[in-house]
Amino acid sequence: MHTVRHPETDTSVVFVHGILSSGESCWTSKLTRAYWPELLSRDPNLQGVGIYDFSYRADFFNANFSPLDAANYLNEELHAEKLWKSKRLVFVCHSLGGIVVRQLLVNEKTNIVSRHHTQKIGLFLIASPSLGSKYANIVTSLLAVVGIRNQEATSLKSGNDNTWLTTLDQHFMNILDRRELPIYGKELIEDETIDGIKRLSNEVIVAYYSGKRYFGDYYKVPDSNHITIAKPATEKADQHQSLIRFIQENILPQRRDVGPATIEPREAQQALHLLHELETAIDKHIQMFWSFKGIQRALEEVFSYSTCKEAARIPSKEKHLSELWEAASSQVAAHNIEISQMCSLKGHAWADFPMWCQSENRELLIRVKDKVERVLNLGEVTNPNHSLGSFLGMTSVPRKKRKFGIFLPSFQGGGPLSPQHDGEEDDALTGPFQGPTYAVADIWASWAVASLLAQVEAPKRVTWYPRPHRSRDLEECSHHFFIGGKSNSMSMDTISRCGCKFRMDCRKDSAAWLIEDTETKEIYDVPNPWKDRAGYEVLNKDYGLIGKFTSGQKVQFFISGLGSKATEALGMYLMEHWDELSSNYGSNDFVALFKCTRTATELLGGQTLFKQRFS
Repeated sequence: MHTVRHPETDTSVVFVHGILSSGESCWTSKLTRAYWPELLSRDPNLQGVGIYDFSYRADFFNANFSPLDAANYLNEELHAEKLWKSKRLVFVCHSLGGIVVRQLLVNEKTNIVSRHHTQKIGLFLIASPSLGSKYANIVTSLLAVVGIRNQEATSLKSGNDNTWLTTLDQHFMNILDRRELPIYGKELIEDETIDGIKRLSNEVIVAYYSGKRYFGDYYKVPDSNHITIAKPATEKADQHQSLIRFIQENILPQRRDVGPATIEPREAQQALHLLHELETAIDKHIQMFWSFKGIQRALEEVFSYSTCKEAARIPSKEKHLSELWEAASSQVAAHNIEISQMCSLKGHAWADFPMWCQSENRELLIRVKDKVERVLNLGEVTNPNHSLGSFLGMTSVPRKKRKFGIFLPSFQGGGPLSPQHDGEEDDALTGPFQGPTYAVADIWASWAVASLLAQVEAPKRVTWYPRPHRSRDLEECSHHFFIGGKSNSMSMDTISRCGCKFRMDCRKDSAAWLIEDTETKEIYDVPNPWKDRAGYEVLNKDYGLIGKFTSGQKVQFFISGLGSKATEALGMYLMEHWDELSSNYGSNDFVALFKCTRTATELLGGQTLFKQRFS
């Protein structure tokens, strides 16, 4: 730790450099040789503030020194300099430095709170790839070709495969959301790409969604790139003035004015009017964002059709493609008529195999498909609470330790659910399992869950388990999906343990099975399907619960209907409309009550969400 100036007050600033850099080279301007920590020490508004420059190993051939190691090293240096005793501590972080400091704060959260010393923590992030950078993916691939491994570059890779960075992001977001630490932040983002790679791409090193992740208060430094943004040439440089304002306005003790200015009622009304207009504008953009899903589906179907092994024309499929594009056109029309008109192309234009065999045409199809997927994936990256992986609780479990178990109910004796049909496949299904017989409705719910998991995980990580369920099966799975209600004791046990406000009562000898809202005392019931099968079958309703319960390192879901009709309907609902639950509950535990009829699955207390016909 290089000391530029020892503190004379309770405030200190620590500069933390990025990858392939050092404390001196990162902050020194090539034009004027100005060294940013020294520029800061000369500012009259920051007299007495301690200023330090922290260096750690970040060279090209760094194979073993990780950001976690750098965070631990920084922690030791802060203790050595007694900086943790500062009431106000500001970290100025370039690139990887921001990730190192975030890891430090996650690691030391409990200690910081218990010491009661630090009143404010400032986090001034400069082009920090909080969600990774695609250039890191390229660099690590090139290094691998020549046999070089750089652990810090690997940690900067973007995408869901970088579970370490994704987990760090989630933990830091939790700290901010729960206000567990007194963190104040600002983010600077770069304006241009580096001169040396402009021939390859005009995209900046740190994408905007990755560089302005946490604080909302961000600033794009004009004419800056990933390197120059950390090297102000003079005291008048934009990034230098921005840092001074940040420290003065957010970190240092504020002077009290003699008397606050009077706020005119008209000014307050203008602010409210602005918020109403802003809400409307944002809603329109969100709706347009989701309207692109139709285009994504149409492109995926065209791509699938163009790779058909038979390379034979399928008239019904060609008609289906045309209908998909028409549907996509209709979805976008309300938001962008120009894009809508582009999609409205009828006929057999999408089914010309010779055209797709030409490399330039095929590359164009793949390129457009990838861009649409990036647009849609951006919403998941910038809002992980609405991503499927976060909703399923995947981000809290390392990828290597993830295993998903679908736990099915079965019936004693291996007989069909409806003996009068002699075990025909309409009422029971024995394959692909040997021995027990399963209700078809439970099988369909299980297939729906498996289809949902296939969107985010390899099929080899998903295993189906028949009853009886062994403790070893439960232990080896990180995620449990319990299918069924009364027929699956694991579902009933989880519902009773999770402490939700709903009680499911399915006693074998009772006339009716029911779900009780223990707060309102309202009862939702159906005839006992095991005792009065005919009465249950003719009833045009059923009720059920979908829930998520985290217990230790295990994530447990239950899809439980009072009868089999609701279980099937809820499995299909979860597959098709998990995002509706995600928008309501995010990545948190929840239990939701549904009413299922022959035409709809309805979240009680809300609007109809999903059409699902059952027999």
